[in-house]
Amino acid sequence: MFGRTHQAEADLDVVAHQLAKVSPKDYPEQFTVNANRLTDRVTGPFKSLMYPLMGAVLLLLLIACSNVANLLLARVTVREGGCTTFPEVREAKRI
Repeated sequence: MFGRTHQAEADLDVVAHQLAKVSPKDYPEQFTVNANRLTDRVTGPFKSLMYPLMGAVLLLLLIACSNVANLLLARVTVREGGCTTFPEVREAKRI
């Protein structure tokens, strides 16, 4: 991942220095080119908070999915009269 950033920085440095030769009044005599990833600029100081926030969201999603599964299981249990799906067991319960 860092290799691509360094490669892009080297490519941009070559292009910028060529542009500086074409129009020297637009560029200072000594300059450097720094390439940063967009994700680093966007997340910035919040990068340390991303993993706990993602963990909290996943925990909330897990709770929501288990609640939906519980509601579906309760609906099936009420309709069938139990959690069994085999007719032999259901008939044995009636006797």
